[in-house]
Amino acid sequence: MWGARDPETQVIYLCGAHYRDQAEPSGHTRAIRALGDWIPGVIDPAARGRSQKDGEQLIRIYRDLGLDILPANHSVEAGLQLVWEMMVAGKLKVFESLQNWWKEFRKYRVMLAASG
Repeated sequence: MWGARDPETQVIYLCGAHYRDQAEPSGHTRAIRALGDWIPGVIDPAARGRSQKDGEQLIRIYRDLGLDILPANHSVEAGLQLVWEMMVAGKLKVFESLQNWWKEFRKYRVMLAASG
């Protein structure tokens, strides 16, 4: 995901994404760097069921390939609640073209409705 924050309003706009399933880190890195290798990023070390140790190794691989990347906070429920609150308050805007993001959001929206 790529986003930008309006410095005056503090609204975050999610405006781009890279999605490729089952690609090697070098392939992901090329695609990410093509849009701006100066942009810092985050990765969930436990994504796709990885152990913490495997996730840390993956972060090292991406760093060795030149990405400025940090481990994400993967507190799912807290993160979902924060995203929802930001959207309701108009502080997070997501471009309609981000189809994969919207597909994931719909899944989690059902989860939020059930818990709240």
